[in-house]
Amino acid sequence: ITVRGLRYNVRHWGPAEAPAVFFLHGRLDCSPTFQFVVDALKRGWHVIAPDWRGHGASGWQHAPYAIADLCADLDAFLQRYSPDAPASVVGHSLGARVAALVAGLRPERVGRLVMIDHLGLLHDTPDSAPRRMQAWLDAFGTAPPQMRGYPERAALAARLMQANPRLTAERADFLAAEIGYRRDDGLFAMAFDPWLKVMPPTPYIPDDEMALWRLIAAPVLHVIADAGFVQQRFGRDPAELARRIGCFAHHARVDIADSGHNTQHDQPERLAAAIEAFLAAAGPESGSSVLSAEIRHLGGALSRPSDAALARLEGDYLAFFLSIAATPEMGRQGQLDANRAVAALAPWANGARFLNFDDNFVDVAAGYAAQAWQRLQAVRGA
Repeated sequence: ITVRGLRYNVRHWGPAEAPAVFFLHGRLDCSPTFQFVVDALKRGWHVIAPDWRGHGASGWQHAPYAIADLCADLDAFLQRYSPDAPASVVGHSLGARVAALVAGLRPERVGRLVMIDHLGLLHDTPDSAPRRMQAWLDAFGTAPPQMRGYPERAALAARLMQANPRLTAERADFLAAEIGYRRDDGLFAMAFDPWLKVMPPTPYIPDDEMALWRLIAAPVLHVIADAGFVQQRFGRDPAELARRIGCFAHHARVDIADSGHNTQHDQPERLAAAIEAFLAAAGPESGSSVLSAEIRHLGGALSRPSDAALARLEGDYLAFFLSIAATPEMGRQGQLDANRAVAALAPWANGARFLNFDDNFVDVAAGYAAQAWQRLQAVRGA
């Protein structure tokens, strides 16, 4: 397809009528990187995965790349493939970075977001600015940058295994075949525009991106590898890690053991399970019979002490789930799906239950403060 005047290669897995989920790869990677995760998915999905500009089979611009261009590309991409509904997006590394920025800038576009091993980069020091700008200018005045070439595809596969000791030979061969290509000089290389090696001329300031993270309305799942970039950058600085994760209003975290940065290669089965569990919590792709779900902030009267039905609703938020039961079977399924949604919120729940419209056989008195229940019994007996 053409996205903003550039040819974009888009890989599809699964039937077009299945629930759609968008997979976005990282820097110096491309869409086949998710093959092992797709193989491990249990449900039927329509996985849509582009190669970013300058990567894989998408067009190369033969000039430096900017994160803003990728954000504009993703905005156009989601408008094309999910124009009428918020999208479920899974991003790895750079893909997670772009997806989070777009989710903040266009909160109506993203309904759920999985960020694989990304919580931003380290803060550049002010004295790095001259060096970065000098390197950027120098890239224009010398021979164009080049990607390393290998005499045969097997040598490229061996290099991938050297870079990632957890990568099996079978997976390395697959990636070398799918991501590598033979250049005009006869050598094999990774299919990336060499200009991707030229870093941006301006320093990275994390607070700029964190301001956009705070605008994200969608629930976010952080998948953090035990030997990945997030732990390497912030594992010894728990305050900074908490500061960054705290920018996301609705978030959960899954830690993946025995995995480097490329979790989609090292632990694809665990990653697939985490993604599906997150997407199954609610939303159009969950297959849930729950008609609507609401998380309501407890303010006003509900937050003030009272001797009414409940003395006080303890907590900051209250979750409501509604299903319509036309038959007993639909009622049972609605209860199961509501319970599943409640279970997905368990990490943030305090265990309290608010008696509202509940058709189950429960102790009604449990929904009232003791004095309120006594008054109600007295009124009924009068």
